[in-house]
Amino acid sequence: MQLGIKEDDLFPEPSELRGLMAQLEALLELIEGNTKIQSNSEAA
Repeated sequence: MQLGIKEDDLFPEPSELRGLMAQLEALLELIEGNTKIQSNSEAA
């Protein structure tokens, strides 16, 4: 399977991967922040 991906050039460019990772990290921080906010408001 991996050889097929390499042959078809389906790998994203390194700059694309860095951008995607940054977006995923921002999304994770947003989700974690919302979870903390909901936990604090439920305790109040």
